[in-house]
Amino acid sequence: MAAKLLIIGNNDNAIDMLFDKMNGAFECVTTSHRIYDLKWHFAAFKPQLVIYCMLGEDEKEFGSIASFKREILGASKPLVLIGDENACNRFQSRTGYCADYIVIDQGSIAALKNGITDILENRAQKAPKTPISSGTQGSGSWDDILGQIGDEMAVQKKHVLVIDDDPLMLKVIKDYLHEDYEVATAKGGAIAYKFLEKKHTDLILLDYEMPDEKGPDVFKNIRGIAGMENTPIIFMTGVKDKERIAEIVKVKPQGYIGKPVEREALFAMINKVMGNKA
Repeated sequence: MAAKLLIIGNNDNAIDMLFDKMNGAFECVTTSHRIYDLKWHFAAFKPQLVIYCMLGEDEKEFGSIASFKREILGASKPLVLIGDENACNRFQSRTGYCADYIVIDQGSIAALKNGITDILENRAQKAPKTPISSGTQGSGSWDDILGQIGDEMAVQKKHVLVIDDDPLMLKVIKDYLHEDYEVATAKGGAIAYKFLEKKHTDLILLDYEMPDEKGPDVFKNIRGIAGMENTPIIFMTGVKDKERIAEIVKVKPQGYIGKPVEREALFAMINKVMGNKA
């Protein structure tokens, strides 16, 4: 059985390699930097590793990841950094060296796969856990860091939940949206329900045709969750003929968009559905 990896971050090159260039070596699900998304995807997906694919993240995002490590992962589940040496060192220095392993991204599929495999098989050397003195930490204590970023966290991007059985489609949609929205993904209804029973999203993108539980069934179940009665839901579908499209309209989603999903069309639909407030 493929090892389960929960993936966070903006390093699209590394995420591409993990998702679709490893010949099925890993089962991957992505989530956003929001602490609520991290917690619920971790509980629902039960990954062996949590991987932070770093590229240009700021200290607000560092704060969410470090809080997740301390509160949820603890010592039992490893947090792995993937990125260039400077980015990894910056994360460690700002968060009290909370990552367990570091894999320097060299743009090599083989190197990345081998690095993660070594971690899973306990062959990799752990990252240093040297405490940071007050003179070298840069941003002060962990409480100081949270205080510095508090104002930034008060302004949140709108949140989008993407539900699709295809990991590649989940990745494509997240790539389209991640600069403008907080994006969480779910491989089917079961994971989505667990998330939505406790947490909020502003918009749902839902695959109409999934093998285990069809989109209309997932739609109805979501509408039955408290607080989700009016949350906008957009179907994603490869359906073309008029009769099938009429079936989609009868379910009364706020919109639908054809597959393959094009970035411009997706943003146009989201803006339309959310009243141009995105």
